[in-house]
Amino acid sequence: MNRRRFIWMVMMLTGLVLGGCRDVRPAKPRGYYGPTQSLAEVTGIINQNNRAIVSLWASHDFEADIADETGHRNFINGDGTLMYSRPDRFRLLGDKPVVGRVFDIGANAERYWLLLPEQVRMMWWGYTANLGRDCATTLPIRPDLFLEVLGIGEFTDDYRADPAPVMRFNNDADAYMFLWIQTRPDRLIAQKEIWYDRTSKLPKLVLLFDADGRIVLRAYLSDHQPVEVPNTPPPQRPRIATRFELFFPDNASTMTFVLRDPRLSRRGFPRPASFAFPENPTIPTENVIQVDADCTQ
Repeated sequence: MNRRRFIWMVMMLTGLVLGGCRDVRPAKPRGYYGPTQSLAEVTGIINQNNRAIVSLWASHDFEADIADETGHRNFINGDGTLMYSRPDRFRLLGDKPVVGRVFDIGANAERYWLLLPEQVRMMWWGYTANLGRDCATTLPIRPDLFLEVLGIGEFTDDYRADPAPVMRFNNDADAYMFLWIQTRPDRLIAQKEIWYDRTSKLPKLVLLFDADGRIVLRAYLSDHQPVEVPNTPPPQRPRIATRFELFFPDNASTMTFVLRDPRLSRRGFPRPASFAFPENPTIPTENVIQVDADCTQ
């Protein structure tokens, strides 16, 4: 027996003696690898929670770092009010002590807007019908996207209806991942992706894409709390995320807001007038920009 082969055999025997019967297989990756539920079961639970949230009122605290069209960054913080009413009405108001109103982000069936009346003294607005069209320029923060971020939409019974949701399960994140696919004349595109926690079926990540698959908004959702519903005991109340961490990659704007005391309504709000377009903002007329002025109505 040559010397090299002898040394190799000694090393092998030594390893067996010292290692004994220890299992040398690689460790199982961390994550969840148990049973999961079907598409119908998962969406049924999500719908049961979200169907009860026909409207929403909540106070909130916020911090935002917003870049304007010149790239200049503006940091604002304070508190305010969030209001929502199905199917497409939304408003997020922000105020700062002494300063007053610092932003007004809203959308209704006719128009959407972003108003920054103090530090930036600018307003962007457009017609809802033109959202997503090439003729409409972008806003620093698109108001309509906040509706998606809330994560309280419902799934339809027809899973093939456009946009169609495709469900996957992520073992590492222990989450159901839904990707909505939309049909275009020349191709299929990804519209949005939402991750739902396996156990609670509550949303924890929202990704919104443009037609080229680029992320236009990433939002982390956490600290889910029950929404106050009259005549409904707390264990049966629907739940909603109360912490939202938003990032807009196109201009690196960020925003974090934390909801307090979410409920269906408070003192009659929201009401239709809660989502009225701000007709006369207290800023110079030349600073009011219609983003879809080049679109044909």
